[in-house]
Amino acid sequence: MNKTNTILVALMILCAPITFGQVNLDSSLVIHLPFDTTMVEKIGNLSLTNNGATWDKDRNGRPNCAFRFDGQSNITVTGAGQVMPQGEITVTFWARTLKTAIQSPLILNPDVTSNRFNIHIHYYHNGSNASFWDYGSISNSRLFKEGITLDTNEWEFYTFTSSSKSSKMKIYRNNVLSTESNKGGGFTKQNADLMVGGFINQAKVNVFYYGLLDDIRIYGRVISMDEMDALYTGKSASVEGFRGQNQIRVFPNPFQGTFHIDAPNNENLNIKVYNAIGQEISYSANQNNYTINTNDKGVYYVVIETAKGTEVKKMIRD
Repeated sequence: MNKTNTILVALMILCAPITFGQVNLDSSLVIHLPFDTTMVEKIGNLSLTNNGATWDKDRNGRPNCAFRFDGQSNITVTGAGQVMPQGEITVTFWARTLKTAIQSPLILNPDVTSNRFNIHIHYYHNGSNASFWDYGSISNSRLFKEGITLDTNEWEFYTFTSSSKSSKMKIYRNNVLSTESNKGGGFTKQNADLMVGGFINQAKVNVFYYGLLDDIRIYGRVISMDEMDALYTGKSASVEGFRGQNQIRVFPNPFQGTFHIDAPNNENLNIKVYNAIGQEISYSANQNNYTINTNDKGVYYVVIETAKGTEVKKMIRD
């Protein structure tokens, strides 16, 4: 790159219209089980009963900051059905699943198919590994995705959303959209308990979970992509990245060589990557995943050209 181009890139980086995402991870939070060395529900002070789950290390290796479920244990959150959101909801949690099975890490008891709150991950279904999301009647408020890959050593971050306003249900895995549908029914509050780790339901079906769970959150709204990114990375949007008016996401941030670009409506993108002094960096692309061809750590700028204009994302390689 010649000196003139370097200056132009630097000016583009400095002058591009960039907006900061707004992050409020406590707004409309109705249930929170952080499992940070104490077994408490932090929002409504709901009563918890441990039925055989054991403390374990979380994704960062911290002891007594996650719970392990062995296919016959659970934690009961009494009265959760009375505070469960009715029209707009987001559920997030970290999980390390140890096997594919008929299992539910989160499900209400009693399990009522006409008014269900239920999540399956790494669920054995028709010979495949699947995720399920039920919120309301399963006849019109069920979403599922088959063909999921399981790595028993991997912690995964899940987000499940449903909106009666937009008639949308979505499942995200590690902040990548797995599937969505034009559904999104409503849930009616009921006298029910949240079974963390599953249970044997009224039809005598064993849906106990095999794996570890941590930082379970239920919101009475659909959280923003910036908030989802902040939960996934552990950093606020003002530190971990930028989002422009086109609502294009680049994540994770910081990244370790490979980042993912999520653009609405599958827009055609022209991507260029520059280091902090304006030198263009080559990369290899596999679908929406981009791997830069350098091991140098530091600040990088991803310049994204679309039909609507140009956005610049500030990224950190660690």
